[in-house]
Amino acid sequence: MNKLNEVIYLKKILTLGIIVSFVILLYSCKNNASITNNENDFDINTASNVVDNYMNLLIKEDYDAARSFYSAKLSKNEKALPITELKFIGYTVEEESQVGKNGFFKLRVSRTNFTEPNASLEIYSMKLIKDAGEYKIDEVKAEQEKEVFLLDGGIRIRNKDSIKTNLVFDKFNLPQYVYAKTDGAKVFKILLDITNFGMLLPSYKGDSVAIATYGKDSFIGVVKIDESMMTQGTATDGQSSSQGGGSQGSGSSGSSGDSGSSLPAKESPIGKEVVVIDYLRDTKVTRMIFSQDEKFLLLQYKDNIGSKIGLYRADNGELASFDFNASYPLDMVDIYFSSFGKDVLNYDIIPKSNANADGQKLRGKWQLSLKDFKAKKL
Repeated sequence: MNKLNEVIYLKKILTLGIIVSFVILLYSCKNNASITNNENDFDINTASNVVDNYMNLLIKEDYDAARSFYSAKLSKNEKALPITELKFIGYTVEEESQVGKNGFFKLRVSRTNFTEPNASLEIYSMKLIKDAGEYKIDEVKAEQEKEVFLLDGGIRIRNKDSIKTNLVFDKFNLPQYVYAKTDGAKVFKILLDITNFGMLLPSYKGDSVAIATYGKDSFIGVVKIDESMMTQGTATDGQSSSQGGGSQGSGSSGSSGDSGSSLPAKESPIGKEVVVIDYLRDTKVTRMIFSQDEKFLLLQYKDNIGSKIGLYRADNGELASFDFNASYPLDMVDIYFSSFGKDVLNYDIIPKSNANADGQKLRGKWQLSLKDFKAKKL
């Protein structure tokens, strides 16, 4: 009887050991499969963050850091080229999708020349892969959507790869008098003196162009375009194209007053409405950027006090609810645009040499919500 019990006991121990071993083996296989799946899974949100980081590095002209996001294939195909005069200025993601272990992104990218009135809107198509656990940009395609430039005293636009160009506006189409946003009572109407056309910036949709003139003062506006007129040819199209289009056009005198014409242009402009953004005295605009949803236009500008930014509604030119001039001691700090994100504006505050302790405390990266217009230090 004792031997029988001993045999039964040993069988129970053996059975329990087999069960435990099976459970351990099953868990190990499942855990290994989980690790393998985690390594191979493609997360579109993570890929989207990589696209944002990459584009912001291009905007900051940190091309070496941007190259760290390239796959081995893209790095091999990239050749060193001279730094372009058309700088990356802004972007918005139009489409994103995932097919298997690849992510595909379609972006509308604006580029501009900071020293000449020349800008472009391009469609960027990106393919992202996951390589050894890291998300990499494996392929980039660019297609021109719009090109905007100065030629013979007028701002012209080219649609895609068309030979024909259209006049958007010239100085005769702009307002004669404007109010500065600092004139809250709207008493002092200013005669608009356009010495030169400065920066140009097409919207991401391509249906409007932001402009900045410069001289002693700066006028900033957004010209809305009647795109239905872009299909109509004009007698001046061939002349404009024969003179070299955007690149040579932007290299002309740059002055709207040097065209030699004292009469309004005979060609009908396709600009249909001018939204006055602001008139800034003793100031030069150094950068203009549309927010990703195109609701806002940001200005980076410099006056005799220092570097500032201003945020305006792009559709009506009204100042946004957050006043940078009133919120920070601009005699002690400079403010610089950093980037636009989804419903947020990122900017940097740098104290000047004369900043006191309170001014020094403001140093750092800041973020403004474009929903409730509350600012916070990051």
